[in-house]
Amino acid sequence: MADCCNSTPSYPPCHCPAGCDCDHLARLTAAGGMSMVFGPAERLDAAVRRIAPQVSVALVRDQETGLTRVHVTYRSRGPLILGWDGRTYRRWSSDDGYGAILPSDPDDAARRAAEMLGARIPTANPRPLSRVESLNYAVGARGWGG
Repeated sequence: MADCCNSTPSYPPCHCPAGCDCDHLARLTAAGGMSMVFGPAERLDAAVRRIAPQVSVALVRDQETGLTRVHVTYRSRGPLILGWDGRTYRRWSSDDGYGAILPSDPDDAARRAAEMLGARIPTANPRPLSRVESLNYAVGARGWGG
């Protein structure tokens, strides 16, 4: 362990299968050396909240594996449990493990998760043109009037 962490409080050691030094990361975070660990689950959580704000999203750490999974619920549907397999987001269940493949991009995976639960995704379409604006556009597009 590095000397930089000697003055920070102790944390329980991580026993995750990845063999990472989570205790050292926790000490660095507590000392102000790292503001946040923002991994694939956290990126998906943020994307779902941004793209489909009407759904409920929670980050849940799996006690057996130590991995963080994203639980997405919409009304009475769900939870849809999503995880990162190292290359892409996938649906996960405790019975079968990883299942359906979702896109690797968090925004695309968030859209797909919302669709799987039947949630509407707000669109950012511009407002419709007024009759005068549409006539002006049509006249300008054809080159009439100057």
